[in-house]
Amino acid sequence: MLSAPTVNAGSVGTAITFGGYLTEDGYSAGGIYDFTFKLFDDALSGSQTGSTVTVSDVNAVNGSYSVEIDFGDIFNGQELWLSTEVLKQGDSTPETLSPRQKLTPVAYSLFALKSGAPWKAGTSSSIYYNQGKVGIGKTNPVFDLDVNGALKLQSGNPVSDISNDPTMSNNSPSKLVTQQAIKGYVDSRLAELSASIVGVVPVGAVVAWHKSFPNTPALPSSFVECNGQTINDSDSPYNGQTAPDLNGLVQDSGIVSSAGGNTLADSSKAWEASRWAGYICEIVSGAGAGQARKVISNSSNTLTFEGGDWATIPNSSSAYEIHAGRRFLRGNTVSGGNGLGGGPWHRLTVNEMPSHTHTTIQHETSPSGEGFDGSGGGSRDTGATGGNDIFDNRPPFYEIVWIMRIK
Repeated sequence: MLSAPTVNAGSVGTAITFGGYLTEDGYSAGGIYDFTFKLFDDALSGSQTGSTVTVSDVNAVNGSYSVEIDFGDIFNGQELWLSTEVLKQGDSTPETLSPRQKLTPVAYSLFALKSGAPWKAGTSSSIYYNQGKVGIGKTNPVFDLDVNGALKLQSGNPVSDISNDPTMSNNSPSKLVTQQAIKGYVDSRLAELSASIVGVVPVGAVVAWHKSFPNTPALPSSFVECNGQTINDSDSPYNGQTAPDLNGLVQDSGIVSSAGGNTLADSSKAWEASRWAGYICEIVSGAGAGQARKVISNSSNTLTFEGGDWATIPNSSSAYEIHAGRRFLRGNTVSGGNGLGGGPWHRLTVNEMPSHTHTTIQHETSPSGEGFDGSGGGSRDTGATGGNDIFDNRPPFYEIVWIMRIK
């Protein structure tokens, strides 16, 4: 009995398909046959690998047959040869077909598809598979693709590493950088740029800042608003000191209970006597809105102001704020004390008025019908006028926020 078997494709499970052609006395064989299959590590002798598989009742038609052989999960890349014994039912002695058939790579594709224990493709390469992970140079890959070695993408320098270093100090042509590293690098460069810009402004400098302009970024930590706040920054030489109040920080506010000619009362307050002397009280809404007066003294709940009466007397609809007054800046070679001066309003004194005289003409005798008493010349006061009020003499201005660099 002669045979010309071939090993065909097998890709599902662990079974492989084996088929061939049987002849008997030079003619195509036919009938029912029992096959016994074994795997060896050598074409002629060697040792058996795995178990012996028997497939019975195989019908050969015009010499052709096909069977499925399942040796189980034994393929690991080792070269193997298949030994086949055939026994025609009714005969007593099986015949071993020759030569053994070498397993082709189709059978070894089972090795590439299986999951479980790590596999290695071939006997000298270093591609491994483990639980859905592929390793190149990694025997037990833990990522989808785990590479230990250089990786070349199409052309150019091979990539040997992936860097997470935000300094990018090595300037290596063989490293890829992560998104985190790029972000860290950009953030640090922006911080350096910001520091270089801030460095132009010396510590203690007061500069203008347009706080309310759309999209203005937040104030850097090296600056504070000049609103009389206490500086609380251990890195600042001004730590614990009070920032100059150039922006008129609102110190107190409330609703008017009653008001007189030059007073304002808020029955909800319990102020310390003369706490607000020198401050500005401004009516911000309700009756008298827009008026402001300088406080000269206060009791526990009543403010007394400098100047004349209110133009419109505030009432219970009026809201007020107390602040130190918004201030202009003036240059000088030396700044002494707290650097404060001037005021938001000013009332002219007699000495500040331009020098002038008033001339009146009087008669010694009283003309007929004039109403004079004829007693001779003398002085006469003109009628009083004016409200003795303070007035705003500021030039046109644009409101900004003063800020100070503290470190």
